[in-house]
Amino acid sequence: MSNEYYNNGNPLVPGTLAKAVDLNTDRDRLEVAFDELPTLVEIGILKGATVTTAELNILDGVTATAAEINLLDGVTATTAEINLLDGITASLAEINLLDGITASTAEFNLLDGVTATTAEINILDGVTASTAEINLMDGVTVSTETINLTANLAGITGNVQSQINSKAAINGQVYSGTHDFTGGHVLFDTSVEGQTLDATTDDDRLATTSFVQSVRMYSAVPQTHLYFFSQI
Repeated sequence: MSNEYYNNGNPLVPGTLAKAVDLNTDRDRLEVAFDELPTLVEIGILKGATVTTAELNILDGVTATAAEINLLDGVTATTAEINLLDGITASLAEINLLDGITASTAEFNLLDGVTATTAEINILDGVTASTAEINLMDGVTVSTETINLTANLAGITGNVQSQINSKAAINGQVYSGTHDFTGGHVLFDTSVEGQTLDATTDDDRLATTSFVQSVRMYSAVPQTHLYFFSQI
């Protein structure tokens, strides 16, 4: 009789005398065989076991420790869910960056294709402008001059052109060139030699020297005298 525990290499022949050396050799083989058998304590572990041989064979090749296997204790994830980790090279610290994140997949996908740096994204820190307000800058060619001109708009509360159009003349200014005052009145001091003048009447309006000479003097001095003066 031979098996994986005991190998009867020199079987005894029935009806013959056995040699002591053969008996001793056979006994040694039996001792080795019994040493290979599980102990009673080990066999007792199987008492009440309902596992099959196939299920026990699942442990064949397992090198994990009991502590490592116990890490699975309480896991409710499915095989498919655990397989999501297949191929992940992130460290625990990197995975923990997701701790507390409540963003949805759609919100995460907003970052898809973003090439901006952290510093560039941080430019938006503290911005309270709306999309419409930010879009006012659409098409603006940014330069130092542009920024300086834009800064001049600070504090403006109304239409700039309308305010400019409504401004009256500024006192003390020196004007050059030709100015058209047709339909208007030139204002002047209404106190002339104790008289109160009305700038809205023809008699009290300012007149040029040529006007006075050609019109007012003409009506006041006789024609003969004007002719005399013209010959001087």
